Amino acid sequence: MQIAGYPHLENVASNILQFYFDPKQPHGLQGLFIETLFKLLTVKSVEATQRDARKETLSGGQLIEYEQVEVHREVATTEDKRIDLLIVTETFVIAIENKIYSTKGNPFEHYRDHLRKHYPNRIQYGVFLCLRQPADCVRKAVDSSTFEIISYQRFFQSILANLGSVVLHAREPYLTHLRDFISTLRQLIPGTTMDPKMLSYFQENRKQVEELLGGVQELRADMKQKTTELAQRIEGDNIAPLFIQGGWQPQIELYDLLSYTVNLQNNLGLRVNINLSPSDGWLVNIYDYHIKGRSELLESLLNTCGISWKPRQPPFRYGYGESIAYAADIDQICERLAELFIKLGSGIVALQNTK
Repeated sequence: MQIAGYPHLENVASNILQFYFDPKQPHGLQGLFIETLFKLLTVKSVEATQRDARKETLSGGQLIEYEQVEVHREVATTEDKRIDLLIVTETFVIAIENKIYSTKGNPFEHYRDHLRKHYPNRIQYGVFLCLRQPADCVRKAVDSSTFEIISYQRFFQSILANLGSVVLHAREPYLTHLRDFISTLRQLIPGTTMDPKMLSYFQENRKQVEELLGGVQELRADMKQKTTELAQRIEGDNIAPLFIQGGWQPQIELYDLLSYTVNLQNNLGLRVNINLSPSDGWLVNIYDYHIKGRSELLESLLNTCGISWKPRQPPFRYGYGESIAYAADIDQICERLAELFIKLGSGIVALQNTK
């Protein structure tokens, strides 16, 4: 990304944060980052002498003048240390120490001295933004210097929760870059992402879960065998000569699908789906893949062909016939499809001859 600047991940992250913290940059997100961070800060992030001033600011409904905001990188201090990010507004400053991999201690008290010296008339906040939980010794140093620990996970959750208020002003490609940035760092967050209750269930019921997964694999194989046999029968009997065959088996949902498609000259994308699932058995659905909802063109064709249908949801589909049991003989579904494709074929030919 052009806003990253350097190949090292921690520098990259700091440069990206500088870009999005600055309301004047062309991302169009206004003050989303500053205001989100500001709302996460508590009294831990300011010294005791400034806490009354902080209360007055909050009770007054602090407004940030975006044109007055400055966001600096690698701010040098008197002892040649560097603050990763420094946000300066008319009423407050925020020093941010950004850590992606390392959790080693930094001279937080020295950073605090720098804020006292250079911004005595502004409320001074200190933030330790980290991907991993810091060690106890680092946590003590952070607390003693009145910096506040904020995790990337918590910060990103708040950013995403507040994004809707400014998303209409957001500009590309910067919104896409932001999603990539959040996704990349989330993948680096250590520890399990599994829900604790679900993990506990798997731990207590491992044998039953494994048996269930084995049964699911057998079911998927059985569904695939049935739809493959049906496809071979349709091809061998030349039931759907005008259509192109396709198929699909999702990774999670328990169904298998066989499809037949023809693209007509009047912008009608005709598709017949044969769905097989243990709960619904065989279902035949017709739809126009050019349109997500109802299709007047398709309804006209079905009515012309004398094909009875009923709506199925979701999404909108033209259901043909009732469900056929999962264990039914393959001949039964073949007969229904042969009848359907004969009717559709005659209608398609008639439609093409009128062109």
